[in-house]
This record gives sequence, structure tokens and C-alpha cells, in this order.
Amino acid sequence: MKDTEFPAKSLTHKLLDAGLRSRVLLGYPFALLYLIFARPHSIQLFFFTVGLVLLGCCLRGWAAGYLVKRKRVAVGGPYAYVRNPLYLGSAIIAAGCGLALWGASISWVAGILWASFLVALGVIYPAKIKAEEKELVWLLNGPYAVYARQVPAFLP
Repeated sequence: MKDTEFPAKSLTHKLLDAGLRSRVLLGYPFALLYLIFARPHSIQLFFFTVGLVLLGCCLRGWAAGYLVKRKRVAVGGPYAYVRNPLYLGSAIIAAGCGLALWGASISWVAGILWASFLVALGVIYPAKIKAEEKELVWLLNGPYAVYARQVPAFLP
């Protein structure tokens, strides 16, 4: 591990970092909207969506127990299967919440929430993963490079 700080970032990178950090705060209003507008059209869909949310929460909890940020490469538990199990857990939670919006008709709010999920999955998470991996390669160098070659980033 390196004792020095990560090299200085450009203004663009600083703005991207600030935006990526705000993703957690933005999750709270989205969760509230899901709770207000979720109307699963069947009891089976309701239990399926609850199962997805619980699965995502369990994956995140399992992963958090193996993570020691900036100190060593996490290779145990879910990190043996994917490099980003916390983000995978979040995506599973979001998919469960999104499916809870599935009803007889799709409202404009559901459309906005689904579009937000797709943007997060297709734009925000890849940008965050790329930024974190760049820092991990710099910080942990050889061990992380070997790990990254052996373990997929997001899906097992």
C-alpha cells in the first residue's frame, strides 16, 4: 500500500466525484417515491419484489463484512465472485423496487423512476466503478491488478 495521497484530480474529475458521492443522498427521495407509487398487481409479484430487495440487502451486508477500504484487496465472501458486490446488491434492490411499480398501467412517475434506474445502472455505476478501480490500481497495484484479471467486475 502507498503512504502518499492519490494524485491530484482535475476539476472535471472533482465534479464527477461530487456527483457520484451524491448518488446515495439521491437514493432517499427515490425510495420514498417507490413507497408512495409502488402498486404490484399481484401478491406473487409483491413477494417476488420483496425477495429481490432482501436478496440485495443480504448481498450488501455480506460484502460489507469483507471490505477494508484502501488497506487490502477484498477477495473473500462475495468478492471472490465479483469485484463490486455492493453495487450489484444495490442494483438488485433497485430492480426489486422497480418491479414493484409494475401495475396494470405504468404511470409517468414509474417511467421516471425506471429511467433513473437505467441511468444509474448504465452511467453512474460504471463511472464510479472506473474511478474506484483507477484508485485501487494506483493504491494497491500488483495485488489488485491480479485480482481484477481473475474476477469479473459486476456479474459472476
